[in-house]
Amino acid sequence: MNLLMNNHNIDRSKSIILIGSSGHAKVIADILILNKKKILGFTDIEDSDEELLGIKKLGNDNILHKYDKNNIELAIGIGSLPGNNKRWEIIKKLRSEGFTIAKVIDPRASISSNAKLRTGVQVMANAILQSGVTIGNDSIINTNSSIDHDCNIGDNCHIAPGVVMSGNVNIENHVHIGTGSIIIENVNIGSKSIIAAGSTIYKDIKTGTKFIQKK
Repeated sequence: MNLLMNNHNIDRSKSIILIGSSGHAKVIADILILNKKKILGFTDIEDSDEELLGIKKLGNDNILHKYDKNNIELAIGIGSLPGNNKRWEIIKKLRSEGFTIAKVIDPRASISSNAKLRTGVQVMANAILQSGVTIGNDSIINTNSSIDHDCNIGDNCHIAPGVVMSGNVNIENHVHIGTGSIIIENVNIGSKSIIAAGSTIYKDIKTGTKFIQKK
């Protein structure tokens, strides 16, 4: 059951320009289409394909300044890799130029009306966000992730596909939680940490830790 409510402040009136043409961009494009958003096109480097899922290429990011910033939002189609800040640097630059970064929320996600999603958040198909969850600016909650009650996810985080998070977990800023990881209740994960895929986290993780599950 989809519990997405109006308090998540998705602007359905503005047109969208997609930034990037990666695999992540394809997922974002699919979600925009499901939400019946008007997509003007996408921007990318000069040697990318001219179409993406039927969406036309407008040019590189310089083309954005031809559009009225009051009438468009930008959907970020650049994925987040562990330790790679490219996505966040591009978002910061676009915001500094006065552009609005869109929330992108798959209608197949289940989101409590008591969850709080800040600006630029992306939530993929079949993700579950329970009551009291807060998602920070520009964070990605990827496919089939389950985030239980009262968890806090900081800014610029990536919760990869299939992550399971018990209640009252706190994730600080710029954290990558790898695919299929499990985090038990009441754990704090420090900023700029990277949790390897398939990990089980049962105690606090210090800032800047690269955690790899011992076999």
